[in-house]
Amino acid sequence: LMGFPRAAWEQLATRVNELSLGQAEARNLRRHLFSGAADLALDRQGRILLPQNLREYAGLGDQVIVAGLSTHFEIWAQERWGQVLDSLDTSATAIAEQLSALGI
Repeated sequence: LMGFPRAAWEQLATRVNELSLGQAEARNLRRHLFSGAADLALDRQGRILLPQNLREYAGLGDQVIVAGLSTHFEIWAQERWGQVLDSLDTSATAIAEQLSALGI
């Protein structure tokens, strides 16, 4: 699951809405992104209460990983996060090339 501050979400939504409705990929992106979106607020203890449908979609259980990613964050089931980290290890060369292209 991805979580965005409102300003970042509005920027993303604006950019997605600028895509052509004539392109099937653009329509599918809109469906995927907007149909599952939920406007959530923090509770009194500062927690985000995720709707059941989103918890089920992401396969979330008792233990989750929250990964901060600069402009947004992701919430992962702990076992799926392990798989993501494994795939990052196997694509280290491609990641290094992207950093190099950025001059890093």
